Amino acid sequence: MLDDNLDALDAYDGYRAAVTQENGTLDTEGNISTAPETITRITIQTDAEGSTQLTIDQGGQTRQIMAFPQETGDDDEPAFLIVEETGVGYICADQATAALFAQGPQSLFEAAGIKRAAQATLSVIEEDGDITLIDREATHYRFESRLDDALDLLDDTENAALREQVEQTDNITLTGTLDLDSDTLVPLRFESTYSDPSTQEWTVLTFEITQWGDIPAFERPTDDALPKCG
Repeated sequence: MLDDNLDALDAYDGYRAAVTQENGTLDTEGNISTAPETITRITIQTDAEGSTQLTIDQGGQTRQIMAFPQETGDDDEPAFLIVEETGVGYICADQATAALFAQGPQSLFEAAGIKRAAQATLSVIEEDGDITLIDREATHYRFESRLDDALDLLDDTENAALREQVEQTDNITLTGTLDLDSDTLVPLRFESTYSDPSTQEWTVLTFEITQWGDIPAFERPTDDALPKCG
């Protein structure tokens, strides 16, 4: 849903979004009781042509990253050239930074482990009323894990290996909310808390559209001014 509906933003005159990601370590009992060890704040500004500026603030340091749409021959797989502004030109962004926007904004959720957590906990969304965000009507949803239902169903089967595989994910948790624009189904806001006792890590991710349309166009450099990034 996030992949498909975030792509719907391409049909509009750009957008601005704010992303905050907090990461920390679970305590000895597997609870989120510690302060975040890292806080990353990202401002995303995308123009009508899909060129994007990411302002990344982490640990008091700010970086300017540009993501320019690339031709791949596959309409279902958007791709971007991710480069860092140096003041005198562009260099290829490092691998971790490039992963944040490799296929557009949905890559942020992949990098934060949200997709893996949603699959591991068999999470679905349940409608929870209406809300207004940035002057747009939206439907509010909450996450709900179906892991217990799956285990109940597996009680009636003889597939012990599958049950063991599902049981191994029992300690992973994913909770949060999602607000979808009523007209377009674009995610206007997403907030999640994810913890994984197997790695002793937790992540809180917030994604929020703060402006819809009227984004000034970015001037794309000529190809010879951009590095060749693999």
